[in-house]
Order: sequence, then structure tokens, then C-alpha cells
Amino acid sequence: MVAALLALPIAFTGCSQDDPFEFDDKGKESIDTPSLVQSAITVSQLTFEWNEVEGAVQYAYELRDPQEELVSGNVTTSTTATFTGLKDNTIYTLNVWALTALNSEKKGAPVASLKAKTDEIIQLSAPQLASGKGNGGVLISWTAIEHAASYSYVVYDDQGKKKKEGSVTESQVLLGGLAIGTYTIEVTAVSDQEAYSNSEVATLTFNRERLELWRRTGTYESASNGKFTADIVSYDDGSYAIEAPYGEAGYAINFSVDPESSEITIQNGDYADGYVSFNVSSNYWLYSYTAGGYSSFSGDRSSGEVWFFTFCYDISGTMQGSGSGGHDAFYWEQMSAETWSAAGSFVMENDPDKPWEATIYANGNNSYTIKDWYSEGFDLNFTVDSEGKVTLITDESDDSYWYLPGSDEYWAYIYKPGLGYDAVFTGDMSGGSIKLYDYYDGWITYTWGAGTATAP
Repeated sequence: MVAALLALPIAFTGCSQDDPFEFDDKGKESIDTPSLVQSAITVSQLTFEWNEVEGAVQYAYELRDPQEELVSGNVTTSTTATFTGLKDNTIYTLNVWALTALNSEKKGAPVASLKAKTDEIIQLSAPQLASGKGNGGVLISWTAIEHAASYSYVVYDDQGKKKKEGSVTESQVLLGGLAIGTYTIEVTAVSDQEAYSNSEVATLTFNRERLELWRRTGTYESASNGKFTADIVSYDDGSYAIEAPYGEAGYAINFSVDPESSEITIQNGDYADGYVSFNVSSNYWLYSYTAGGYSSFSGDRSSGEVWFFTFCYDISGTMQGSGSGGHDAFYWEQMSAETWSAAGSFVMENDPDKPWEATIYANGNNSYTIKDWYSEGFDLNFTVDSEGKVTLITDESDDSYWYLPGSDEYWAYIYKPGLGYDAVFTGDMSGGSIKLYDYYDGWITYTWGAGTATAP
């Protein structure tokens, strides 16, 4: 039996600063005191090592906190000790005794002590948030935070009601399905390493604005004032606008459509007794009734018609046409061809102020080419299947990207389907768009207007 076993109850039950391994063996020479080193540190763990002392058969050790309270202790034949579950940024003291056998000619060494400090937990930096238009919603992006494993987010409306929450590993999130209005998003950088704590909450207030889905030019036919060329615009919140219905810019008829009855509701007028009044130009205003079968909308991007019952007055209040009112209508006609071309323009999400022009060609068999898409001599070729799935035609690709050359120096890294950034194609000869997501530049959107049929 060794001295350590006799001394353990004394060593690890009290807080005395006296050496618990001091025996009545005066006249004996002490063995060497071990030299302690700190070999590993984390925010919650310390590892110590010491040299093997000649004549020692065991080593007793204890770890004490800054208040000299015992944290842990033991006896070992090893020359290392590891302590876990410690507090971060805290100084601990290790005491080690080299012990001899009871019948040894030498006595144990005096205590060796070493102080060591656990690492401080580092809080992740808070993300810097920005908002922009995304494919079908609002894109919230931020700079990637070093050591962040993911980012949690919560979205509230202007009444403080939670609308969305989730977690992403990318430094952005596309928020779809939000109604038009003002929202606040909170984003936290989340760590999965004990050396780092979650960031402070980053907050951004943003507006969800309606986005244009498609636009067609057609004819507005007034029951009392003739025909005018105007545009109809479809928005992603289900609303529509007839711009310049009487041929004068700056005026519009904004409306929504009841999905069951197909009746319209005018959104930019003053209502009284079921009628709505609104200006259609600087010289004329309408007094309309749209409920109970007195209006209807039908159609889509390709073709369609909207009509409603109305009275027309000039700015002086004089009624136009017959005193019994009539039906104003706007219609746009079918434009289709297997092969066609149309002028359009590109814009990059990360550089929206620098659009550039290019021409799209429908080649037939759902095959398309955007000629000189980024610079002269570099075409963007793709196909679209019956479900709208886009496949780029390029010589370079892997499981994640299509590598698309735009010039001798520039290549786009376009995400393939299934990674959360699917390419989106909508449209025909009457107009449309294709959206591609690039690893570096974000959404690259090409939009074209009404085209011209070409020979196959």
C-alpha cells in the first residue's frame, strides 16, 4: 500500500491549504517535484500533463476553482489528467503530489501547482441584413458569418403577429406567400460549436411589394368614348391593372377578381351605394357597378377580356354617351407561333442598375436560344419541358451546377433543380421571363415583350 491511499480522505474532503500528504518521515529525502504543463484548453475542458518522477508509484491530483472549492480529484498512475464540464473564461488551479510507497527510502514530493484558464466563449457576429425582390417573394440576404452552422429566422407582420419562422444554412432566405404590407424579420447566426455562442438578433423591416408577372398590350373600348391602346398588367398578389385606359399615362384601373364569380372589384376608387368612382384620364372619370353579374374577367397571359358596367362623365360632370350607361371592355388577343423572336433585357440581382439587352429565339420543340446573352459570341441555349422544367444546354456541368460561359473571362454557375433555386420559365410569344440563380450573382432575370413570328 502507498501513502496516497492513506491520505486520500484528507486530501479530497477538506479545503485546507496544508499539504495533506505530509507524513512523519523526517530525515527522508523527497523525490523530485513533478513539472506541470497545460496541454489542451477549450471553453469547458482543461488537460494537464506532468513528467514521470523517479521513485513515484502514484500521483494524487485535485483541481480547485477561483474560490478554492474542490472541483475534482483522484489518484492515478498516469501522468495526465483531463477535467470537463468547466466554466468558460475561468482560472483553475491544479495541485499534483508525487507519492512513494510506504516502505520507500524516500518520501513523496511537495505539491506542484499550476494555474490554467479556460477559453472564453466567443459570440458570433450578428448578420447584416438586406432585402430585395426574389423569385415569387422577398429575398432576405446577409453576409455569411464565420463559424455559423445555420441561421434561424422569424418574420412578423406590422401588428407583431408571427407569420413565418425557420432555419437555413445559406446566407439568405426567400420569403414567399406574404401579403402586401410591412414586415420585420429577425435573424440569428447559430453555432454548433461550444467555443462560440449564438449571435445577437439582427432585425430588418421591409415592405412586401407586389411584383409584375406579365404584361400585355390590348384595346380598351369605352361605351361612350371610342377605343384606346392600353396595357394590362398581372401581379403576383392576384391583382391586375389596366394602364392608361383612355390613352393617358399616369392613370390606371386597379382591380381584383373573385375566383368563384369572376367578377371584378375596383381597388383605386371611392365607393358609395355600391358604385365606385375613379379617374381614367385628366378629362374623364367613371361611375361603375361591378357586382351582381355586372362585370367579368376571363383569360391569361395569352389572351383574355375584362368588362364592367359604367357611366362616364367628363371633368365638368357632364355624362357621356347614353344616360343608361354601358359596358367598358378591355381585351387582348392570342399571339402564338412555334418559332418567334423577341427583344428583351437581362438584370442581375446583385447589380440591378446595369441591365443589358439580348434577343430570345424560340426554335420550336420547346427549345430556346438567347443570342449573345452576356457578350457577343456567347449564346444561352435551353429547353423547357411540359411541366416548365428548364434544362440548360452547356458542355460543362456537375451534380449541382451548369457552368455557363458569358465571355472569355466570365462564367455563370447556375444551380440545377432540386437545390432550392430552380430555374423558372414563364411566357410565350406574347412576352415572358426566365430566371436563373447564379452562385455569385444571385438571380439573373431575362424578360422579353411581345415577339414576332419567324420562319421555322
